[in-house]
Amino acid sequence: CVKFTLAMSKAIPYFDNENDFLSNFNILSIYVRGLQMIMMSKGFFMRGGISIGSYYADNNIIFSKGLINAYKLESEKAIYPRILVDKVIIEKILNYSESQIDYFGLKQAIIFDWENQAFLNPIGLINSSIQQFNSIMSEVEQDNEDQFSTLLNSLTKTIGKLTTDLLETVSAKEKETLNLIKGYINQYLIDNQNNERIYSKYLWLGELLKWLENEGTEKLKFHFLSEYFETTK
Repeated sequence: CVKFTLAMSKAIPYFDNENDFLSNFNILSIYVRGLQMIMMSKGFFMRGGISIGSYYADNNIIFSKGLINAYKLESEKAIYPRILVDKVIIEKILNYSESQIDYFGLKQAIIFDWENQAFLNPIGLINSSIQQFNSIMSEVEQDNEDQFSTLLNSLTKTIGKLTTDLLETVSAKEKETLNLIKGYINQYLIDNQNNERIYSKYLWLGELLKWLENEGTEKLKFHFLSEYFETTK
């Protein structure tokens, strides 16, 4: 069995047919990003890695090439509070069309640093959900263009608007959580001024949040997965 594996020993199976790979990676990324947000809101900042590979587990043992790969990402390359995504996964994602990747809201769910290391976007999960939901709604509308489906289409749009409004309300609360997280980061920077190794980790995270909020004052360079398609058009 081949599975996505997170260094925390969370794994899900996948198959390379149609959208299965993207769909299951999306499920795992939502789980991890949500966990990141919860932990950060309590002042705990995670580091980890996501990879793929053979996997076997029972009540007593685990054999997993994916787990080894994920552990190496976390222990050797993550360095800062982030969840790295294996380059093998990025290559597989980029084998899909832009519309497929956009459908699952992944274009801004993955960020690259100046060394081209890919990691999950720790914030903006609700915005990704809104994008995914809008994609689904568009697909439903395209499938219901005949006269018989007019009423269903109208009902679908009404439900869609209510759902989008709800998600946007949750998104506003997410901003409050972000301010709480930034408060923790600033405090940890003050507490660790004499510990360069730890100080640099929170400094990096602070720079990332500046970039994500489009402040324009960050000194480090990042870019979204979406820029890959902008540069290849």
